[in-house]
Amino acid sequence: MEGDTRNAEHARAFERDQQLWQERRTIYGAYWRAWNALIRILEGATDGGQEAKARIKAAEAEWRHAIDPMFIVCGKDVLEAGITHIHATEARITAARNGVLMDGVGKSRALSRAMRGDLGA
Repeated sequence: MEGDTRNAEHARAFERDQQLWQERRTIYGAYWRAWNALIRILEGATDGGQEAKARIKAAEAEWRHAIDPMFIVCGKDVLEAGITHIHATEARITAARNGVLMDGVGKSRALSRAMRGDLGA
């Protein structure tokens, strides 16, 4: 009887872990899709005009919408890397609103690595 209880507990824990993994996978993917769309808008919005600012505002809203779910399900490393990534992205948004294209090479690697760690990759 005790072994059956232990097996049931292990099965429930495994199921919870699998569900968390799937939620993280889905939410992390949504974050990167929104972020990549934002970056493409920022890269194409160097004229600083009203139309560019409107495109930036819409893409930024989508990206920000993806942040909270990420922070709800993420582990500590993703949280820390995510905060840094958000600050770097906000600087790029500010620059683009002023018509300046800011280099972002390598700014996403820490977050990407942390997410892969959360997913066991």
